[in-house]
Amino acid sequence: MRRFFYDNTNGQCATFTIEDGIIIYENTLGNFFYRKKDCLDSSYEYIWQLDICITFHATKLSWNASQQRCADDGGHLLEITGLFGWWIGGTDVYQEGIFRWMDGAHVTYTNWGSNEPDNLMYNVIPGADCMRYGFHPKAKWYNYCWKAAMKLSNDLDIRVPSTLSSLWIVELVQLRFLGYECFTSNTNYMRCSTIKFYLLSMLYVLSILDGSSAQPTDTDWFDYFLKSGTSCKLNTCRKNDPICECYLTIEYDLSMLYKGFGSPAIFLKPQNGTAVNFNTGEKFNEKIEDSFILTDGFNLQKVISINGRFPGPTITSYENQNMIVHVRNLMHTDCMTIHWHGMHQRSTPEEDGVAFITQYPILPGQNQTYKFKAFPFGTHFYHAHIGDQRTMGLYGPLIVIPEGFQQVSQPQEGNNVFIAKLLWGDYDRKTGKAYNVTNDHSGAKYSRFRFHSGLINGRGRYYSSSTENNEAPLYKFIVEKDQKYRFRVINAATMYPFHVYVEKHRPLYIVASDGREIQEEATESFIIHPGERIDFMLHTDNVPSTYLLVAESLEVGIEQRNEYHAAEALIFYKSSPTVIDLNPPKADTNNCNVDACKVFNCPFEYYPEQENRYCFNFNNVASNDPNSQTDEIKGKATELFFNFGFPGEKGYTPGSVNGHQFRSPIVNALAQPNQVDYNCRFCNASNICKCTYSVTIDRPKDNNIYQLVLTNIGNGSGWSHPIHLHGHSFYIMKIGFGKYDITTGNIISNGGQDTIDIICNDKHGYCNDAKWRNESWSEGKHPDLNWKDPPQKDTIIVPTGSYVIIRFKADNPGVWFLHCHIDLHNTNGMGMIINELPELQRNTDEGNKIFT
Repeated sequence: MRRFFYDNTNGQCATFTIEDGIIIYENTLGNFFYRKKDCLDSSYEYIWQLDICITFHATKLSWNASQQRCADDGGHLLEITGLFGWWIGGTDVYQEGIFRWMDGAHVTYTNWGSNEPDNLMYNVIPGADCMRYGFHPKAKWYNYCWKAAMKLSNDLDIRVPSTLSSLWIVELVQLRFLGYECFTSNTNYMRCSTIKFYLLSMLYVLSILDGSSAQPTDTDWFDYFLKSGTSCKLNTCRKNDPICECYLTIEYDLSMLYKGFGSPAIFLKPQNGTAVNFNTGEKFNEKIEDSFILTDGFNLQKVISINGRFPGPTITSYENQNMIVHVRNLMHTDCMTIHWHGMHQRSTPEEDGVAFITQYPILPGQNQTYKFKAFPFGTHFYHAHIGDQRTMGLYGPLIVIPEGFQQVSQPQEGNNVFIAKLLWGDYDRKTGKAYNVTNDHSGAKYSRFRFHSGLINGRGRYYSSSTENNEAPLYKFIVEKDQKYRFRVINAATMYPFHVYVEKHRPLYIVASDGREIQEEATESFIIHPGERIDFMLHTDNVPSTYLLVAESLEVGIEQRNEYHAAEALIFYKSSPTVIDLNPPKADTNNCNVDACKVFNCPFEYYPEQENRYCFNFNNVASNDPNSQTDEIKGKATELFFNFGFPGEKGYTPGSVNGHQFRSPIVNALAQPNQVDYNCRFCNASNICKCTYSVTIDRPKDNNIYQLVLTNIGNGSGWSHPIHLHGHSFYIMKIGFGKYDITTGNIISNGGQDTIDIICNDKHGYCNDAKWRNESWSEGKHPDLNWKDPPQKDTIIVPTGSYVIIRFKADNPGVWFLHCHIDLHNTNGMGMIINELPELQRNTDEGNKIFT
C-alpha cells in the first residue's frame, strides 16, 4: 500500500510502501527505518508518533454502538481534545492536543522535533493547523502546508464534544478543507499543489488499537477554555447529563486591543460601528471582532476578564444538574471569590462564594472548585463577591433550563442581555468641581459618580453630548420577522437602575423575574435594578430593519447638561432589505401620547402626569412558577424589621442595617463560627455602630415561617436599595410606598412610611428598632398581604420612604448574606448575616481548606 509521509530527520515529504509490516521510504537512499506495528487491515493507518493504529468510520452511530464498533475491532474509542483546536487524524504540526482513552487511560506521544514543520513556515497563516488525515487508505492528507484546515474560522463550523468522561463523536457541519497536498521534492522545502475536500454533516467515530496512558491536567483545560472563550465541556451540561463541568480563568485585561496569535497586540479605535486597526484603519472579520473586549471604545479600560471575555462566558445547565466549576485566579495582586447569584445552595452553603462569610478568598495563582446543585431554574448570573470587582467586569450569565416545561414560558432558548455601566469618578472634568448627586423624578438619589457610558454585553457608545457618540461597536441580536424571542436581562451595574425598552416595539411581555415565572404581563417597558433579572418576550412584528434595545438611567436633568445616559444594543431583522446599520442614531423613546405606557417594576408609585406613563409593580404580579409552594409560608410568622440606609449626622452617615455598619469577619464565618466576633453590644436604637451584624434564625414554634419587613425610612433614607438575600427565593407579600404627589411624581416631604404604617422608637429618627404603628399587625398579621399567588424573587427594590414585606420558610441551614446590591452601599457597610438554623449546619473543612 502506497502512502505519503513526512520525515522529520530531513524535513522532506516522502512516499513509502507498507510491506509485511515494514515502512519502506522511497527516497534516494531507500533506507529501512523501523518496524511498523501490525494493524488489522488496510483501513487502519499507523501513527508512528503515537505508536498506534487509527481509523475513522463515517457511519452515524450512537455512543454505545460506536463503542461496540471499536470493541469489535479489538480497539478503543478515543477522544482528542486540543488547547488551540481540534483535528482529525491523530497528528498535528506541534503538540497541542491531549489524547486519552475513553476508559481514562493515557496515550503518550513525543513532542515535535526541531526539524519538523510549524504553523509559521512558508507563509502559512499564524494559527493554521497543519495535519495528517487518514479517513480512507487512498487519502493523502499531510501535516504541512495547510491554510484554514481544521481551523476555527469563517470557513469552518465545527462542533466537538470535549469531555474526558463520555462519548466522543465529532460532528462536522459544513466543514471545508482548504489545503494543500504535499509531494516529494528534491530540495529541503516542500512544494504543494492546491486541493479541496468537502465533508458535509458527517459523524466520525474514532477507533484506535493499543495505547498507553495520558491524563490532561486542570491547567490544560483552563488554558483551552481561556483561548476558546467558552467555559464548559461540551458533553456535559446537556439535558440528562448528570454533571455540568466548567472552567473559568480570572485575570486583568485591557480593552481596545487585539491580541492575535503569534503577533504583537494591535491598538483599536471605533469607526462607524466597528473596531478597526488604530494605525492603518484596517477592518477585521466579524468573528475576530466579536472576540474583542471593547467596553465603550473611549479609551483603554482596565477590566477583569473571564476566559478572555468581558463579560464572562455563559454557563448553561439544566435544573438539578450537579455543577462543577473550576476557578483559576490569575490576577497577580488580588484575591477573589465567585457568588452564584440566584442559586439556593441547599446543603452546600460553603459554595455560596462570599468572602469571609462562606469561604476564604482565592488568592492570586490559586484554583478553587465550586460544587453545587443547579436550582432553581431560570436566569441567574455569577459574579465577584469581594470589593468592587463586579464593577470591573467579573460577572457572567448562569442560565438554568427547567427539567420539564409544564407551566413554563416558551421559548426557553434566549438572548442574554447584561446591562452594566462605566463610571468616571466623583470629579466633573467640565466644571472642575465635585460631581453633584443625581436623582430621579421622585427625588430619590442615585450617584455622586458621573455616568460615563452604559454597556450591554460589554459594549456601548460613549456620548460626548446628548446626540453625538464615538461610533463604538454595539452588541448585535439577529432576529427573524414574525417570531417570538426570549430576552434574559441581567443588571450587573454598580449602582444604577435602568429603564429598558425596544425601539418601535411594544408591548414587551414580561414572563419571569429573578428566575421565577410570573403570569405574563404586557408592558411598554420595564425598570431593572442591580442584581435583578427580568425575562421578556419580544414579538418581531415590525418592518424589517435595524432597531435599538435601550436601557436608560432614571436620572432627570441630564438633557439640560447635554448628556445621554444609556446602554444600547442592535436588533437586526435578517430579512431587512438594507444592510445592518452598525451605527444608528440614538433611539426615540416610544410614543406614549396616544396610548399610555405601562412601566413594570418602578421604584416609585407615579410618573409625572404629563409623561402619560403608569407604574405596575410587584404588588400587582401573580406567580406562575411550578416550584412555588405558597402554602408553606401561610399562617403566623416570626417577624423581623431591618432598616437599610445611611443614618447618622452630617459627616458620618455610613451604610448600615438597623444602624449597624457591617464589618466583615476575618475568618470563615460558616466554618469557624466560634472565632467570629459578633459583639455588637455597643449598638442600640439611638446610635450608629460598626460590627459584624448577625441575626440567628433558629427553629421557631411558628412552622419555621419568617416575615422580614425591609424598610428604607427615617434619617438615613433618600436612596433606593435593591436588597438581595442569599440562599432563598422569598415571597413578595406587600410593597408599602411612601406618599407621592400624583401630579409631579415627587415623594412628599415627611411622607415616608415612618409617618404612616411604621413608628421609629428613637430620638434621632434612625429607625434602628422600628415597629408597626398598629400593634395588631405584629407577628405577620398585616391586613393587606398577598396570600393568593405572591411572586418569588431573591432581589427586591426597597424605594426610599417605603417598605417591602417578604416571607420565606427557614429550611436551608447556612450563613446567608443579606445586603444592598449597589456595590458602593454594600462595601460601605449595608449588609448583615442571616445565620439560619445553626444547629443543623453540617460540619465543613472549608475553614482549613487551602486552595491549589
